[in-house]
Formats: sequence, C-alpha cells, structure tokens
Amino acid sequence: MSRVTIIVVGLLALALSTAPASAITGRVVDEGGNPVAGARACHVINGKEQVCAEVDSGGRYDLIDTSGSDTVRVSGPGYLPRLIAAVDQLVPVVLDPASSLWVKLAGAESGEPIENGTVWVIQASGKRLGPFPPNAAGVRIKSLEPGEIRIRAEAPGHEPTVQSVTLTPRREFDVVVKLPVVEKD
Repeated sequence: MSRVTIIVVGLLALALSTAPASAITGRVVDEGGNPVAGARACHVINGKEQVCAEVDSGGRYDLIDTSGSDTVRVSGPGYLPRLIAAVDQLVPVVLDPASSLWVKLAGAESGEPIENGTVWVIQASGKRLGPFPPNAAGVRIKSLEPGEIRIRAEAPGHEPTVQSVTLTPRREFDVVVKLPVVEKD
C-alpha cells in the first residue's frame, strides 16, 4: 500500500469517526395531541437514563443515537413516563396524565405529626412504590397511575395502617394517615 493510500484511508476513518451521530426523532404529545411542555426523551442503559434530549415548542425531540440502548424513556411533568423502542417514532408518543399525593402521618389519638415513619404506595396494577420517609410536613409522591391505590404507613410505637384512595388524573391529593399507638400489655 502506498503512503498516499494510507493517508487517504486514515483521513476517511477520521472523517467517519467525527461525523455527527445519527438521531432518533419523535414528538411528545398529550391525549389531545398538544405538545407536552418540559418533556424529554432519554436513552435507558442498564436501567438508568443516560443521554437525554428536551422537546422543542412543537413537542419534537432529536435524541443522539447511542449504541447499547434499545429503549428510550419519554417523560413530562404531570405525566406518566413511557418506555418506547429506540427508533424513530413515526406517530406521536402520547403521554397519559398522572396523579400525585401529599401524605402526612399523624397520631390517631393526638393528631400530632409523626416524622419518623415510612410510607409505601401500592398502585392498582400491583406495583409497590417506596419506601418514602415523610417529615413533619409529609412527603410528596409524584407520577402515580390514576385509579384506586393503597397507602401503607408505619412508624415506631404505632400500628401499621393501610388507607385506600382513588386518584384522578392531573390532581394532587392531600392524605392524612392516622396511626394508632401500639397498646402495651
């Protein structure tokens, strides 16, 4: 091979390695077809979001295509996240509205806030979320599936308590779970 051929092959390899990466494109909308402000698309690699792209005002994203990812997580504030294939999306990705909770723990008898408790949420699908450690003001839990849920709360010196709540889309629910004191024998 001549020196000129080696140089040309080397320059071609350099050009290919510095060429812009291809992009995965899509559009993120709500159930009415409107762009979701603040939405983003992220590659999921080993269960973690890696490379992300924010949507523009039209809900469109251009996500750099990375090897090692076959899944993209699309999310937006106030919406449930969706996992989609890491390919160009020919139809818009529709996000479903989410619900959220503000859970406070209180003594059943005293009504005083309980700070050192633990909260879990069991969604209608059976998916268990938590533990969430509330402080005196409570704990906010976001991106919940609308529908019937159960809140399980426990705290030292108190009986564990389960309370059911029906969540509707686009609402935050304030819930006070009252825990009875453990009876001493």
